[in-house]
Amino acid sequence: MPEDFTGRADVRRMLSDWWRDGSPIFLLHAIGGMGKSVLAGIWIQYDLSERAGGGAETEACGRLQPSLVYWWSFYRPASSFRKFLAAFFRETGGDAKRDSDDPEAHFDHLCQVLEDRRVLLVLDGFERELKEYLREAGGRRRSGRGGDAIDPLADELLRHLTRCKTAGRVLMTSRIVPTVLAGSSECVRVHPLTGLTDGEVVDFFRTNGIEGDDRNIVQVSALYGHHPLALRLLVGRLGMEQKPHIDLAKRWDVTDGLRARSSHVLEVSFAGLSEHEAEIMRVLAAEPDDVDRSMVTIVFPGIDEIDAALESLQRRALVQFEAEAVTLHPVVRAHAAKVLPAKPSDHAALAHGLYLASLPPPVKALKLVYHQSRAEHYFEAAKLFYNIFGDLFYSGLYYEEILSAAEGFFDGSSDIPLGSLPPDYATFVMTARAHCIRRLGDLEQALRVFGETLRIDVEAGNGFNEGMTCLNSGEILIALGRLEEAENMLSRALNANSVDGRIVSRHDMFRGKLLSLMNRKEGAPLAAEATRFHRAELDGTPGGHQKLCVALCYEAETNHYLGRAETARALAEKALEHAANTGSWRERARTTVTAVLCDSSDPCDHQTFVRRAEEAVATCRAGLQLELEVQALVLLAGAHARGGAWGNCRRQAMHAARMAAAMGLQHRLADAHLLLAEAMSSAGLEEDFLFHLGRARECIGQAPYHYHRGATAAAVLEDRHAAGALSAPRTDDGGSVIIGKALSLKLGSRPLPAKSFDFPTGNNDLPMRPRRGKNRRRSTKAPPKGRTRNR
Repeated sequence: MPEDFTGRADVRRMLSDWWRDGSPIFLLHAIGGMGKSVLAGIWIQYDLSERAGGGAETEACGRLQPSLVYWWSFYRPASSFRKFLAAFFRETGGDAKRDSDDPEAHFDHLCQVLEDRRVLLVLDGFERELKEYLREAGGRRRSGRGGDAIDPLADELLRHLTRCKTAGRVLMTSRIVPTVLAGSSECVRVHPLTGLTDGEVVDFFRTNGIEGDDRNIVQVSALYGHHPLALRLLVGRLGMEQKPHIDLAKRWDVTDGLRARSSHVLEVSFAGLSEHEAEIMRVLAAEPDDVDRSMVTIVFPGIDEIDAALESLQRRALVQFEAEAVTLHPVVRAHAAKVLPAKPSDHAALAHGLYLASLPPPVKALKLVYHQSRAEHYFEAAKLFYNIFGDLFYSGLYYEEILSAAEGFFDGSSDIPLGSLPPDYATFVMTARAHCIRRLGDLEQALRVFGETLRIDVEAGNGFNEGMTCLNSGEILIALGRLEEAENMLSRALNANSVDGRIVSRHDMFRGKLLSLMNRKEGAPLAAEATRFHRAELDGTPGGHQKLCVALCYEAETNHYLGRAETARALAEKALEHAANTGSWRERARTTVTAVLCDSSDPCDHQTFVRRAEEAVATCRAGLQLELEVQALVLLAGAHARGGAWGNCRRQAMHAARMAAAMGLQHRLADAHLLLAEAMSSAGLEEDFLFHLGRARECIGQAPYHYHRGATAAAVLEDRHAAGALSAPRTDDGGSVIIGKALSLKLGSRPLPAKSFDFPTGNNDLPMRPRRGKNRRRSTKAPPKGRTRNR
């Protein structure tokens, strides 16, 4: 913490009062550079310990004393919410008998600690975990809308804390207010942090030895909006003068606008840098995260007085030393990258220094990919990326880090990779990026990236890659409810390559599901043919089990949508068996949800129904499978509907509707609105009923490509409304007419097997060169006249 910290006494008192008897959550909300993190640290270091130590509060000392202060900064590399949960679980005595790799177990442990113990949890820089931050961070890295969290478990934690009283407290700092905390609640306190007061400004300048009249100090500070970071930079620049005086700052030309004024003080600070200092700032800004002190001498071998140069930059407030790292404030880093653009040699030096950095191996490898590509070693970077992608992607833990690494191949103005990468590697880089964007919930952006990938494949004349890209695009179009476009894209995949078994089998999987959604029975034979192919290809490896598992899930869904319940359940059972051999959270979530869906045709008791659906939701959250989580939430809402628990049904359906709307999942959104309409029907709320029914109709689509199951459910609801039976009795077993008959959301009683899952080695979705041998399967259909194939 800075030794010259002054001011913020009112906010510090507010925090102390909150700690004594306040709400579970306190959010410090402000723009960058306003001093949120420093203020939180100063309060913990001085005020919290002082109040807990005695004085007038001697009787309440035990209640005020925190049993643990746990600080987690999302500004650090590899600091996602999942990694926070795992670290908290490991460092606070998580039960060794529980699954140490299960995020749901980590989440439950965190909630239990906050409920039972007087702990203070600090979540610093929480905006890094919000989709809005990804949208602001770059034109290509867009994911979702608003202040929703990237990880649904993060939103679930905040939602949990806003519903209950806890012994522990959570102090958050963020530039963006999370959506969950935006509404008024007695369990949340949001304090917008603004600039310093006139008195605090004068004290700050005096503490740092700046001479001059108080009125002049306030006048100069007002030019910078009393912005703490701008003033710290200003003091650092004045401190380099022989006689630091406020009048020196008054001579500088300051432009209009707070943003411009903040940039102005940075320009003044950078203008006085020596050649070596400018080189250091240029290289440090080229690394998106902090730089280990162990790397510094490797990265800057030509600078003899490296420590003296770093101390000079620290006095100017341009760098900070924290533990074993050299850090730059994000505002300073962004300005340095703008005025001192990095050279390829800078990234090469950082890549060399990474070998000595104390980082987790996956993070270190991804940083090497980034810096090698920025150093214009594109081919080496792409090869390394290809070698490490599969395990990291299917673990479900590194989507954001993979996206950051892939940014090194792009220049910020185009979705086409830089450099002379061979088409196969360019396709791979873009495909990997698109898959990560999709996993983070932005299907439309992923579809755009696949569109650019398709252009590369066509220009290269690679029919296999073109077919795989068309299939990936078709799968997304099915999820988005754009069935006609999906059918055209799947046909294009076969036109590109109809002889490779991998292309044909995936086409059959996707087209089978598409046809079943439209209630066309010819989808079942297609899905069955895909399963037969992958069963014949099964080689005992995790990758082989993964491909067969996916095929079985698609065939099970296809049969379920066509009303073939027994066949669907048997296929789902087989998929569960193979999922245990893949080691992939993705396939574990997929098979769990598919099993619940296919068991939904059998009547069972309400408690089993709800328990199974909750297990499906928990598995999806643990594996960060957002699309599947929406489907699981719909199943859970249907479970509550069948038991007549309409309050729980509305809550889960609203959650599903929010997620589906953010991702553009039209069929899931239709299901959620139909459930909400049914819930409103049960309460006799005609206006709300008609609203949700209308929204569902908008999502169902037009014939002949409409969502048949949703259209059937909507028609039943409309008939009931026309008959004046808005709050008519339910079926004999207490279930909903709509859920039970039209949407078929009932579960059976078969328990899910408890399995352990390790990291996968398979890679099912990435394009690669077509192999010769038994993988090449010739289509039994004659190609249409005039078809051309790219070779």
